[in-house]
Amino acid sequence: MVVVTNSSAGINDWMIDGAGVLNQQWFWYRVGDDSGQSSIDTLPAQFAVSDTNPFTDPHADTLSALYTASGFTIQLKLSLQGGAPGSKTSDLAEQINITNTSGQTLDFHFFQYCDFSLSQSSDSVQYVNSNTVQQSGGAGIVTETVFTPAPNHHEAALDPTILTLLTGGTPATLNDSSGAGPGNTSWANEWDVTLGAGQSLLISKDKHVVVPEPSAFVLAAAGLAGLLLIRRRTC
Repeated sequence: MVVVTNSSAGINDWMIDGAGVLNQQWFWYRVGDDSGQSSIDTLPAQFAVSDTNPFTDPHADTLSALYTASGFTIQLKLSLQGGAPGSKTSDLAEQINITNTSGQTLDFHFFQYCDFSLSQSSDSVQYVNSNTVQQSGGAGIVTETVFTPAPNHHEAALDPTILTLLTGGTPATLNDSSGAGPGNTSWANEWDVTLGAGQSLLISKDKHVVVPEPSAFVLAAAGLAGLLLIRRRTC
């Protein structure tokens, strides 16, 4: 089960065989360098959920969202696939399509922030290369592969370093540090692109999670790895 909240909390719950592994994943953007980053949920949005495999798992497994601003749109598609109950595995495919709808060149900066928790307090993060990052802890592991394009910058750090940077109100550039931990860790990717009128940036990536052994968690009922929910912003 993955829960998506239309707020800066973003994707804030990922349950795999009863084990919760995700504190927060979300996206920030910036146009130009005159101000800080904004969370994409600050934009007007439309949402739809669907079930791509109704015969084998009668739960919604795909979320599509369209965020619309003056001069650009951000389309987000999340597709969740769970392993068999008890397999302790789950996979989340993500596609982000940023389109310049203005008649001018757009200096666009896009950030993905991830805060997983596999061992509660002793996780480690390592960028294997510019396209792949791994987080491990408590015998669990998260692997994200960016299929296209590779981010321009990345950063791994102890909490709350990266989130403070993204929300600090000034233009941010990730520092390309490739490892952090053990401890409460997080990591982020940054794409910097100049989009001509009508041009798009398509980001395609995938996360695969293997949760820790049951002794590290109090397990609940299995079989929820393929359920994707969205919650509206709450005041």
